Amino acid sequence: MSANHLRIKTKYIRTTISRLEGAKLSHRLAIEFTAVLILLASSIWPALATKGQGTEVLKEFENRVRELHRQSGLVGKLEERIFDLAIRGYYNLKGRALLPADGTLTIIDYTKPSTEERLYVIDLGMPRLAFQSLVSHGRNTGSNYAKRFSNKPGSLTSSIGFFVTGRTYIGQHGYALKLKGVEPKFNDNAEKRYIVIHAADYVSRAFIKKHGRLGRSWGCPVLPVPFARPIIEAIKDGSCLFIYFDDADYMRNSEYLDQKSAAQQWHAENENRSKF
Repeated sequence: MSANHLRIKTKYIRTTISRLEGAKLSHRLAIEFTAVLILLASSIWPALATKGQGTEVLKEFENRVRELHRQSGLVGKLEERIFDLAIRGYYNLKGRALLPADGTLTIIDYTKPSTEERLYVIDLGMPRLAFQSLVSHGRNTGSNYAKRFSNKPGSLTSSIGFFVTGRTYIGQHGYALKLKGVEPKFNDNAEKRYIVIHAADYVSRAFIKKHGRLGRSWGCPVLPVPFARPIIEAIKDGSCLFIYFDDADYMRNSEYLDQKSAAQQWHAENENRSKF
């Protein structure tokens, strides 16, 4: 209990005792009534203190997210509200021990056209924007703009939500990175659908100049050939990937977007660091 809450409780009890004395109640009755008040206060004030602390943690978390967005060089490049959602998922994944690779966050903003650099790799430790790149979407997701998303095998569409990066391998498209979707209904069929990050020639400025958009994949986030390997190396083996689109169903149902639990995880980590 904070010193402020203790002062409030003490003042309240003293005021009550004074009123009892003014009413000329018996000394025994005054003591009994005061004891009841103390018991009630002991149960009420800790709850109020916890609620107040929770509100304070949320404010601190919001301020930290705003500061990270600015420090990472994302102002004017990626909306703060999207970054905020990504940070929530990042900490909620950490709270479930699902992120072996701490400190790296990748965001794909599919509200932007394929002609813009809409993939961001953020080093949260520095913090800094490590990479910003073109990235394709699925063939049936849309033309230049992404419009449709699916988790179904054979849909040839992109999926949205939070993923955890896996191991690298050499496949049909060269050096590639496996992805594990962690959200039922939205992306948990990623491995079954062979959704991976790889490179292709159709993700380039030359392709855009000729066709007015990037080429499209069968659902994979595909990168430009020159940048695929360094990006994959930076995000492999258990880091967080957030693929965003303005989807009302997803926003209502994703359990990783809970701000309160994310703030609590962030606060707990700060508390643990301060002990050393």
